[in-house]
Amino acid sequence: MSQNLEENDIKILERLRKPIDDLVNKYCINQPLINRMRLRQLPWQAIDVLVKTEDVAHLKTNSNIKRIIKDIKQTGVPEKFIDESLNLATNIYQTMKTEYPLLYKRYKG
Repeated sequence: MSQNLEENDIKILERLRKPIDDLVNKYCINQPLINRMRLRQLPWQAIDVLVKTEDVAHLKTNSNIKRIIKDIKQTGVPEKFIDESLNLATNIYQTMKTEYPLLYKRYKG
């Protein structure tokens, strides 16, 4: 049964994180693959930080997030991408927490 839970968790997480790919694709037209991977890091890591800290108010000032922002700014990405990424991560985090509380608990675990 835990195998099924893991498979379901993976499918739910894929669905929750799909908008990250859409956002990166919106800003990464004609960008090399390495830049796409760097940009994807921000929302993914932001979700992880939120799950760990539950500190939505200070997400942008978290040391890990600040480091990633500094790195991706070197790609020339606009500030709008950073804001949209953090907002998207917050939305995914809140959706996970409210609509999938068991997944959230396992993810946090």
